[in-house]
Amino acid sequence: MYFVQRSQKDFKAANPSLVHKEVIAKMGAAWHTMTDKDKKPFTDLSTIDKARYEKQKQEYQSNLKKGATKKKETVAGKTTADKKAKVLKKI
Repeated sequence: MYFVQRSQKDFKAANPSLVHKEVIAKMGAAWHTMTDKDKKPFTDLSTIDKARYEKQKQEYQSNLKKGATKKKETVAGKTTADKKAKVLKKI
């Protein structure tokens, strides 16, 4: 997901005649040829987001029983957005 978000505009600019489905197919092929080192920033983002999701889901379910939900979620004093921004700077 993060690879697509980061790369779609570049793939589309390099291949303006392709329809969306074909651009996505090219991006998939590019992903499969990437090394683990090249994929790492994107997989790190995915791991961060998955942890955020799981924690947020657990808090939501817990708060649902109490009748309230939390708007802002932080992990170890930093928001998930802060963690994602730090990883994106490396890409």
